[in-house]
Amino acid sequence: MFIQVLLARLLATTDYGQVAALLATINFLTPIGSAGVNYFLLQVFGREHAAAKRWFRSSAILVALTSSLCALALAIYVFSGKQFGDTRPLILLYSISILLGQIMVELTSARFQLEDRYSALAIWQTATQVGRFATLMVAAALSINSISFVLGGYAGIAVLVTALGLLFWRKLLQNELRLSYLAPATQYAKEPQPRPSVIQTLKEAGPFDLVTVFYIVNAQGALVILNWMAGASAAALFNVAYLIVGTICIVPQVIYVKFLISKLCRWAEHDRSTFAAAFHVGLPAMLLLGLLFWGGIVVSAKWTIMLLFGSRYVGAEPALVILALVIPVRFAQVAYGSLFINRRETTQKVTYMGLSATITFILNVLLVPALGVVGTAIANVIGETAMLGFYVYGTEQNILGVDVMATFRPSTFRASLIRLGHLRT
Repeated sequence: MFIQVLLARLLATTDYGQVAALLATINFLTPIGSAGVNYFLLQVFGREHAAAKRWFRSSAILVALTSSLCALALAIYVFSGKQFGDTRPLILLYSISILLGQIMVELTSARFQLEDRYSALAIWQTATQVGRFATLMVAAALSINSISFVLGGYAGIAVLVTALGLLFWRKLLQNELRLSYLAPATQYAKEPQPRPSVIQTLKEAGPFDLVTVFYIVNAQGALVILNWMAGASAAALFNVAYLIVGTICIVPQVIYVKFLISKLCRWAEHDRSTFAAAFHVGLPAMLLLGLLFWGGIVVSAKWTIMLLFGSRYVGAEPALVILALVIPVRFAQVAYGSLFINRRETTQKVTYMGLSATITFILNVLLVPALGVVGTAIANVIGETAMLGFYVYGTEQNILGVDVMATFRPSTFRASLIRLGHLRT
C-alpha cells in the first residue's frame, strides 16, 4: 500500500485514477496469463508428488499462449480509449512488460512453495514492490510527476524479474525440483505416467485460473466500472478506500495462499483430520483478527486517509467506512476458501465466485449513477457477503470431514489446536 500512497501523492488525481485503472486491468489479466498453472501445480504435486513433474512442459507452453492473448487484450484496452493520448504505444510497451513480470512472479512462487523455501518466497514476492518503491522515490526526489516515467520504471523492474524467473523455470523444465517432504507411495509412482497435452493441462488448470480471475474481478473490477461510469477522479477516491481495506485483507491471503497452501494440498489428499483441524483453528482466528482490524479502521478512517494520502482524498472517508465491513467477511472467506482444494471442489468455488461477481457487477451498475463512490462500496460489501454465504453452504454440502457447526465449539478448537501442535513435535 505504501507504493500506492506515494503514487497518489506524486500524480494529479486524474492521472492517478488512470494509472490505477490501468494497473487494475493488468492485475485482472495476470491470472489469465498464468493460466492457473501456479496453483494447479501445488494441487497436482499434493496428489501425484514427484510424478507431477510430467506437467511442467505442457504448462510452460500453455502459459506462453495465454500470455500472448493477454498482451493482445491489453493492447485493445490501451488503444480503445484516449486517456493516454500520443503516448499510447509507449504505455502499451510498458504495460505488457509489467504484465509479463507479474505473471512470472506468480509462476516462480509456485516453485518456492513446493520446495517449502519460504524465505526465498518472501524475497521473491517483495522484489517487484521494492523496485516500484525505488522508482517512485526517484520520481519524488526529481519532482517528476509523469505517468510515462512511473510506468517506465515499473516496466524496467518487470523485465529484470521476468529474466530471473525464466532462469528458475528453466531449472523446472530440467526436473531440478527439490521437494522438502517425503512423499508416501501413490499410484502415480508405481508406473510411468504419460505426458499430458496442452489441452489437458488447460482443462485441469482452468478452474484454478478462474478462482484467481474472479478474485481480481471481485476485488478490483469495481474500480474499472467506476472509472468508466463516473470518471477518473471517482475511481481515484474509491481506490484510496480499497487500498486501505485491501492491504489489511492481504494478511489472511499471505497466511493461507502463500505459506499454507502447499501443506493444505497434501493434507487434503492424505490427512483429512489435520486438514479439518487447520480450518477449525483458522476460522475463529481469522474472524477475531478481522473484527479487530474492522474496528480500528472505522474509528480512524478520516485520520488514516489524511495521514496516508493527504487532504485531496478526504472525500473517500464515507466509502472507506462502508467498505471496511469487507474486512471480517474477507478474513472468514479465506478460511472457508482454503477447503476447496481439488479440481471438483475448485470448480464449485469458481461457481460461487462467479455468482458473487455477477451480484457485485449488477449492483455497481444500479448504484453508481445515483451514489457514485459510496454506491460502489455498498455493492462490494453485499457481493463479498454473498460469496461468504456461498462458501459456507458449499462447505456444509461438499467438503468431507469438516463440520461447519462444530467449528465454534471450544472443544473442537482445543482438539484441533492440539492436533496441529503435534505436527511441530
